[in-house]
Amino acid sequence: MKTNIKYQNLRNIIILSGAAFLLSACSDSDESPVASASITLNANVTADDIISRLEIETGSDIAISGVTGGDVADGDTVNISLNGKTFTGAVSANTFSINVPVNDLEADNDSTLEASVTTSTGFDTGEATASASDSYTVEASISATLALDGSITSDNIIDQLEIISGANIDITGTTGGDLDDGDTVTLTVNNNDFTGSINSNTFSISVPVADLASDNTVSASATTSTGNSAGEETASDSLAYTVEPAITASISLNDNVTDDDILSPDEIAEGEPVSITGTVGGDVADGDTVILSVNGNDFQTTVVTGTFTIDVPISDLQNDEDLTIEVTVTTSTGNSAGEQTATDSDSYIIGLDILVGELIDPNKSTGNQFGREVLFLSNGNIVVTAPEDDTGNTNAGAVYLYDGATQQVISSHYGNAVDDKLGSGGITELANGNFVISSPNDSNSGGTRSGSVTVVNGETGAQVGSDIIGNRSTDSISSSGIYALESATSNFVISSTIVGIQGGDARIGEIRLINGDTGAQIGNSLLGSSQNDLLGSGGVYVLSNGNFVVSSPNMSRRDENGVLIENTGELSIYKGDDASLVGSAFVGNNANDSLGSGAVVVLPNDNIVVASPKYDSSNGQNSDIGRVFVINGNTADQIGTDYYGSNPEDNFGDNVTALSNGNFVIESYQYNSNGLLDSGRVELRNGNTGAMIGQAISGSAQGQRFGISGITLLNNDNFVVSTNAAEINGVSNAGLVVLINGLDGTEVARFSGDNENDFIGSNIIALENDNYVVASESDDITGISNAGSIILFNGSTGNEISRFEGETSDDYLSSTGLIALSNSNYVVASERDDVDGVVDAGSAIVFNGANGAQVGTTITTGLNDGRFATALSALNNNRFLVASLREEAYGLADAGVMRLYNGGTGQLQTELISGLASNFFDSYFLFEGPMGYYALADAFADDSGYVLIFTSSTANPLDNPL
Repeated sequence: MKTNIKYQNLRNIIILSGAAFLLSACSDSDESPVASASITLNANVTADDIISRLEIETGSDIAISGVTGGDVADGDTVNISLNGKTFTGAVSANTFSINVPVNDLEADNDSTLEASVTTSTGFDTGEATASASDSYTVEASISATLALDGSITSDNIIDQLEIISGANIDITGTTGGDLDDGDTVTLTVNNNDFTGSINSNTFSISVPVADLASDNTVSASATTSTGNSAGEETASDSLAYTVEPAITASISLNDNVTDDDILSPDEIAEGEPVSITGTVGGDVADGDTVILSVNGNDFQTTVVTGTFTIDVPISDLQNDEDLTIEVTVTTSTGNSAGEQTATDSDSYIIGLDILVGELIDPNKSTGNQFGREVLFLSNGNIVVTAPEDDTGNTNAGAVYLYDGATQQVISSHYGNAVDDKLGSGGITELANGNFVISSPNDSNSGGTRSGSVTVVNGETGAQVGSDIIGNRSTDSISSSGIYALESATSNFVISSTIVGIQGGDARIGEIRLINGDTGAQIGNSLLGSSQNDLLGSGGVYVLSNGNFVVSSPNMSRRDENGVLIENTGELSIYKGDDASLVGSAFVGNNANDSLGSGAVVVLPNDNIVVASPKYDSSNGQNSDIGRVFVINGNTADQIGTDYYGSNPEDNFGDNVTALSNGNFVIESYQYNSNGLLDSGRVELRNGNTGAMIGQAISGSAQGQRFGISGITLLNNDNFVVSTNAAEINGVSNAGLVVLINGLDGTEVARFSGDNENDFIGSNIIALENDNYVVASESDDITGISNAGSIILFNGSTGNEISRFEGETSDDYLSSTGLIALSNSNYVVASERDDVDGVVDAGSAIVFNGANGAQVGTTITTGLNDGRFATALSALNNNRFLVASLREEAYGLADAGVMRLYNGGTGQLQTELISGLASNFFDSYFLFEGPMGYYALADAFADDSGYVLIFTSSTANPLDNPL
């Protein structure tokens, strides 16, 4: 700091260290005095002699201060020169302080301020002036710039090929200003942040393509790290880009190939082409090509306003091997990952001259039970049993083979002893077209009720080989079923759980493997080893590899000391070509473990899930804890570990349900979850490893028994768990329905009743379009007891789509039927529904499976106490059958009427048949055959039995068949 002092008329001056001091100022005593002045600035302009950015931004003045001396007096003016401006202040007590705008300090060219002061003594010799200066520093302002490079890919488009590859994409750019190496750049895409560091004023950050595909703008930002007093600077940039959309394609044939999906003899004779129509959707555009394939030929057309029409020669439809047309369309969008192709198909049948016909019992007699079972063979022939036919002897039974085209008998098989009841165990078709007659009550050389099995040629009706018979009385061979194996040999298994050994233990059980081509037994019989082993009592399960599984929960074993441990249970896999054991048998450890008693379920990959709810823990301490494990169906090796319940009496594994995606669901409705007795538990597991997927879902109240009402599988692999007697929020029997994701086990949605005894979820069906319907006949509606409700839910979200509710007390909607049709519509039958004020008129109502809207009008006869729609059956081609068992016909009370309806419109197609005697249809069964044929059979109709063959598109009813 420099001090300048100016003197006037000084004669003697000594200069020391830059300061001037007056030694003498007189030449004679009367000479006038000379003024002196000094000024000194305080050491720093600010505390650190730096004008910071924070001070500049606040805009406050800064006080410049100092001291004066000499003859400078109070009130003298100090001038501060700065930025071409002068700021003044008065001296006070030899000090001064002058406020200077901070902006002028910032703007001064040389960052130096100058202060000066001049005395005001009034000496005639003149005044003295002093000055001082001080330099300071101005903190520099900072800047930041950031720019994303012009495109995130070469064309600034995220295309589908890049999305499918899944590779990350590098986002690059440049920086400037005070952004420095190591500073962080943050990219924001799809609400996610990705970071990288600056290097030589550039950056490159790898971003998952999935995030880029879910957005269309990438934002970047970076902040300096200078330590600037006023804070750092942030630069940002954004870049919009394009995501190539994923494309979709759909194609749908209109409902029927012809009006009724039948090529009638008249249509074939006329020879006119058949117009096949349909619609397309998604990214399929007008002009795209639709190809229809039938009979080995392709026919094509182009899309016009989202529709297509192709004329197909009727001869190609007539001669097609599988009577199925297929249509295909491929988009032409130019999508980088390729185009999408959609297909659809529709089957039809060749109509016969006789669309309706009765199969006549050759030996019609009271009590025959003709039509107890009807089997359509794959060759078109039909097998019918009459187990109490008296032709061979009283109740000896008969089995008939009919020509399906002419309804004429090809062959007859009769029992020969009283109560043989030939065919009472059922009939089973084999892969080679032969069929097997099971007769557990047949008496032959083996003794009374030793049982028999007969193989018959499905073309000629001739017996193949000799009868397979039991070895002793009451063996009842085949009493536990016939199981056709999935193998090229047409072998089959006979299960007989109550077979005993002559002179030995009773009810040990027997399994026999039979050659379906010759009727001969293969290898030795598989037998239990102790009384009441009941080999096969848990069922026989067929694997796709040709092998079979035998489950025997009642099997006992002996310990190392020979002591019999009862009901430990056993499960074994056998080869389907020689009945040899695959691997080793699985057995229970403790008495009453009953291995396999809960369920034995074969998964799509041939793995086998074995559930045993009565299983005790390995040390025998925790009774009925329950056990589930998985077996490889090819090697018989256990997969993974055993899975147990957590507490005694958990009964883990009450039931198991297989999903089409290979996973499986374990239902344990007696499980003690979270300290709540019998609250129940449902869990999803991996079908390859057995490991749990996600978290188990448990009941929320003691005794709720979550899942006890069953599992309903949806086409999208989700599943619905029903507990119709669940207590909800203290309301008993309110009922609960829960939708669960079949891929990750998470709960999607739940729905429950709100009144006591609503029993929500009493009946649930899955629709073809993945939606599901919950019918609750006892649901109370706004104070109307037992009105009933029908609710349609979305099978992906669990959201309610629509509901239909009863309007009168005791309507009991859905009490007699709830069925799904192939077009995703559904039908509700309610025999006690009051319709238009008619009490218990009964109704059948068709609903749209997409939006829940009623299709057509309510179907009813409108008769008081008419009880219309006492039974309901779904047929193919979207048709359905309604039985009104109590309806009067031909003047006969309760004779019953069968009617066929169109499931697309709800309209009556035909009155199929009316009863010919009271209670004619009391015990009817509907049997389905190939290509749309059905048998309507009642073994007790007209006291002798009745079988009617019809198609689902029958146009000409049989007015009076008898």
